[in-house]
Amino acid sequence: KNFITSQKNKINLRNLNRYILNTKSKRKQSGSGTAFYVGENVWMTARHVINDCSEVYLKHGPNKKFIEKILIHPNSDLALFKYNSFDIRNFNIAQKISEKSFSSGYPAGNPGDAALQLLGFMAMEARSYNILEKHSIYAVLDKNPKSLLSFGGISGGPAFDEYGLINGVVVAEFKRRGLLGAVGLNQINWLISASKKETDFLGKISKENNNNIKLDKIYKNYIKIGHELRRNKTISKVICIA
Repeated sequence: KNFITSQKNKINLRNLNRYILNTKSKRKQSGSGTAFYVGENVWMTARHVINDCSEVYLKHGPNKKFIEKILIHPNSDLALFKYNSFDIRNFNIAQKISEKSFSSGYPAGNPGDAALQLLGFMAMEARSYNILEKHSIYAVLDKNPKSLLSFGGISGGPAFDEYGLINGVVVAEFKRRGLLGAVGLNQINWLISASKKETDFLGKISKENNNNIKLDKIYKNYIKIGHELRRNKTISKVICIA
């Protein structure tokens, strides 16, 4: 009952500037993106990272784990997948979007991080998926490594605040302007709620007691924290086999 269709968003988002997200290349090819852990053996990533893959793997160090169960959001560039994740700390979801955020993941397939400032909101259209949704737009204030030319590959990575709460999921880059676009809280919460009603996402879950990420005042330490989140597997690489 809380699902908002692209048709409804044509009315709801009519006052926002719109941009087009190209989710499909001219030729089918393998690639990689980023995913992060939200608890109960459920991981979140971008829909366009895993939607058109014949096989999907979660990469932990030298090991690749085959992903069998995937849940796609019908009107967002979001996806969840199931993978047993014992002893991995999970992100919690924020109540509201913070002005400052951070993102960590695997831009260009390598470790990378960014400090972000919220600028506003836009409507994103992905015509190949019939998606129209509201995105948060962030300016990149700082990045690691400094030589990073593109954030391609960080798609599916978290935008999280200084307390370790998820503000969004990074899915787009405006390379010339130094901006990133992220799916917002409404879509994230809807998909997590929907996953709890899907039989494929029920069953055995990991026993987690206060195993969520807790951060505090991380701006000066965001590079170190990004490294720790990857080392602890809370943020991991996703491999798409075309």
